[in-house]
Amino acid sequence: MNKLVEQIVNEIKLQLFSEEDKGDKTIIALYPGRFQPMGLHHKAAYDWLAKQFGEKNTYIVTSDKTDPQRSPFNFKEKKKIINKHGIKNVVKAVSPYFPNEFLQKFDPKKTVVVYMIGEKDSGRLSGYRRLTKYNKTTSIPYKDINNPYAYYVYAPHVSYNIPSFGEMSGTNIRKALGDREAKLSELKTRFKSVMGWFDADIFNMVISKMNTNRGKLKEDINDWFRVLLNMSQEQGQMFFDILKKEYGDTKDLMPIISMM
Repeated sequence: MNKLVEQIVNEIKLQLFSEEDKGDKTIIALYPGRFQPMGLHHKAAYDWLAKQFGEKNTYIVTSDKTDPQRSPFNFKEKKKIINKHGIKNVVKAVSPYFPNEFLQKFDPKKTVVVYMIGEKDSGRLSGYRRLTKYNKTTSIPYKDINNPYAYYVYAPHVSYNIPSFGEMSGTNIRKALGDREAKLSELKTRFKSVMGWFDADIFNMVISKMNTNRGKLKEDINDWFRVLLNMSQEQGQMFFDILKKEYGDTKDLMPIISMM
């Protein structure tokens, strides 16, 4: 068969509905992005998507690409933060918006692919010739890994505020946690407002990546030690009781202290 004719025939087959399209299918929902790092606004959008399609079938897709300014975290570091948000399905892909290496794990005749994107990011899926807004009435499997059917939904707009930095976004998160004038206590407060939780090990990792002005923070720790050395036993016990109440366990302070 002539190559052009064969290509046209295959195209027609892909465009037409078939009996197999009516059978049982698995819908997987993909939330692609850089997540540098994931904040509460990302988590809220993920929760909305997981509610629509099920947590088991919902995936965060991100790359291992880094650069010092806009993408300081590698995939392993991003995954650690995302997992702490309570999200288990985290996929590494060279191109998060075209994760062919991930889709290859699924049956192309029984798997429907839905992307969640922001309205401003709709152009990122422009390479898909068979791209349709998901409306729950049709569910065509992706069929062809190189030129698949794909659906999209728009992420809900979720607004969180970072005090003194405005609406939460990747840029404002990096500004808030990369502030070279901020003391450790202030960075911790900002970190908690961004993440919704505190983990000393992850805090250590994030700040060491985003805030290169270690001198001031080191001075803070040295000041603490000078005060501790001059405390009475009773004062020292009171100090550690306060830390335990704040952190849950004083051993969680060790990663912060060791980074200085």
